[in-house]
Amino acid sequence: MPRSISRLEDEVFRRCHRVNAVAIPNRVTTIGDRAFSECGLAHVVIPNTVTNIGVNAFSSCTNLTNITIPDSVATIGIAAFANCTHLTSVRIPRGVTIIRGGAFAGAELTHVTIPNGVTAIQDGAFESCTSLVSAVIPNSVTNVGYEAFSGCTNLGALYFEGNAPKLMAGAFLGASNLTVYHLLGTVGWGSTFGGRPTRLDPHSSTPLN
Repeated sequence: MPRSISRLEDEVFRRCHRVNAVAIPNRVTTIGDRAFSECGLAHVVIPNTVTNIGVNAFSSCTNLTNITIPDSVATIGIAAFANCTHLTSVRIPRGVTIIRGGAFAGAELTHVTIPNGVTAIQDGAFESCTSLVSAVIPNSVTNVGYEAFSGCTNLGALYFEGNAPKLMAGAFLGASNLTVYHLLGTVGWGSTFGGRPTRLDPHSSTPLN
């Protein structure tokens, strides 16, 4: 792609099944809605000029196994990586404040660390991530949406670093083996959270100030 491009328009490479690798030019700031949806992408380099990844931008890229999202990105759109069924690793950038609805639904992520600064995990954000075994949720998160982790059948541990967030119905639906861990000195925790047992984080030794 020519270096003069500053935006990848909506659906520009949608359903290009033979496109398996892309180097996005380093002047691009926006990846449009469904820009690479249903592509054959196995490898993509996102430059640190990109600030916005659109709705369904990489959804159903079933050959994509990992992706590094630079810290320049502030917005990851709804269902941006949904149904990337071989996506096992992703780095969520520090500039993101909301994990939008369905952003990683159906991906094969095994572990997720959500960066401090994220305030909300929206509806279905990690729904049906059946390989997910654990996630770390920072103290900046105040809302966890409807069915945010539903269908995560192998999810065994969620580690909350702050006070108990507001939790919508069905957030952990189907995650029957889940234990919720919290730090000493945080508040709002009972013996269960969202219908799952709670435990003091074994790494917690001193109250938070």
